[in-house]
Amino acid sequence: MWAALNAVFVSADVFNLYVTLELLTLTAVPLVALAGGAAVAAGLRYLLAAVLAALFYLLGVALLYGASGTLDIGQLGATLEPGPPAWAAIALITVALLLKSALFPLHGWLPPAHAAAPAPVSALLSALVVNASFYLLARLWFTAFSGVLVPAAGTLVGLLAAGAIGWGSWQALRAERLKLLVAWSTVAQLGTLFLLFPLAATAPELAWQGAIVQALAHALAKAALFLAAGSVLLALGHDRLGSLAGMAQHLPLTALTIALAGVSLMGLPPSGGFVAKWLLLQAALAGGQWPWAVVIVTTIERQTRTHPMRARHAHPDALSVQAKLTALNLPFMRENYQPLAHTAADKHWSHVDYFTELLAGEAAAREDRRVQRCILQARFPVLKTIDQFDWNWPTKINRPQVQNLFHLDFVAKRANVVFISGVGLGKSHLMT
Repeated sequence: MWAALNAVFVSADVFNLYVTLELLTLTAVPLVALAGGAAVAAGLRYLLAAVLAALFYLLGVALLYGASGTLDIGQLGATLEPGPPAWAAIALITVALLLKSALFPLHGWLPPAHAAAPAPVSALLSALVVNASFYLLARLWFTAFSGVLVPAAGTLVGLLAAGAIGWGSWQALRAERLKLLVAWSTVAQLGTLFLLFPLAATAPELAWQGAIVQALAHALAKAALFLAAGSVLLALGHDRLGSLAGMAQHLPLTALTIALAGVSLMGLPPSGGFVAKWLLLQAALAGGQWPWAVVIVTTIERQTRTHPMRARHAHPDALSVQAKLTALNLPFMRENYQPLAHTAADKHWSHVDYFTELLAGEAAAREDRRVQRCILQARFPVLKTIDQFDWNWPTKINRPQVQNLFHLDFVAKRANVVFISGVGLGKSHLMT
C-alpha cells in the first residue's frame, strides 16, 4: 500500500496512474476483509465499486489517447482540445475517481468498509486511501483538463460536495455504533474537501490552502478517531454509543483523543479543521460565492451535532461494568453477565444463583487449574457480600429488574476481588 500511494503521487502518466490505483485497491480490499464476518461482505462491496471505477477510468484513458495522442499529464494540458471525445473522457475519469473517493452519491461502499475493517485499517483507509483519489482528480482537473473544462463542471462537483456534507452528517447523527459514526463522518469531511473545485475558479490560492489544510487535518483526526474507537472496542467488546456513558472515567486517554479529534473535525478553534474551514470560507467570500460560504458555515453546525463523544439512551453503569470486568481480567463474565441475567429472569433464579453461575462459568473458561481454583475460591467472599448486601429487590429476579444487575460492578468492588494473571508465568493471586 505504501508503494502504491507513493506511485500515485509521483506518476506523470494517466495509464500508470491507473495501474497504481489498482495496486492500491488490491492492497486495501484484503485489509478490510481481515476482520472476517461482516467485513468480508463490506470488502466485496468495496472491490466491486473499485472494479467499476477502474473500468470507467480505463475507458476514459483510451478516449484521451484517441483525442490527443498522448497520456503524459503535462502534454495533455497543452494538446487536449475541447470536443465530445475529450468531454466524454473527462466525464468517465471524473466519475471513476469520485467513486473511488466515495463522494456522494457514490459513497455506498465506504461506511460499511470503514466500520467493519480492523481499526488500524480503517485509519489508513480514511486518512490516506480516499485522499489519494481526491489528489489525483484535483491534479488532473487543474493541469491536464484545465483548458477543456467549463465552469459548470466545478459547480456540479460543489453541489455533490454539499450533498455529501448534509447526508454524511445526517447519517452520522443516526449511527448507533462509534466506528460507523466515524465512517459516516468521513463522507461529510470529503464533501468539505471537494469544495476546492468550485472555489478554485475565483480564489485559487485560498482554496488550495484550505483544501491542503483540510486534507491534513482530516487525515490526522480521522486516524486518531478510528484508533481510539478500536481501543474502545478492544476494552469493552463493543462500540455501541448507547452503552458508552461514563467512558471517560475508565478510558481517559481514549476519551481525550476522541474529544480532540472531534473538535478538529467540527472545525472549532484553534484546531486544524478550523483553519481549513476558515480558509475555505475566505475563498468563498473573496470570490463572491455566497452559497458555498453558507455551506461551509453550516458544515460546522452539522458536524458539531455528530461529535463522537455523544452517547444516547445509555444506562449510567453500563460502561463501568464492562470496564471493571475487563480490568479484573474476567472475560467470561464481561461477555455473559447480561445474557445470563435474562436466563435468570426466565428461570426465576435468586441473585446468589445468578452470581454462582457467572463465577462457575468464568472458572470453566480458564485452562490454568490454578486460575480456576483462584476464581472458585472467590465465590465465597462474593456470595457473602451479595447475601449481606441490601439489594432492595424481591427474592427472585424478574424482567423489569434485569437492568439492575449492572450493579455487578459495585458488588465486585465491595467484595474487593482482584485477579492478577501473569501471562508468561501462568501465576494467579487473589487479594481479598
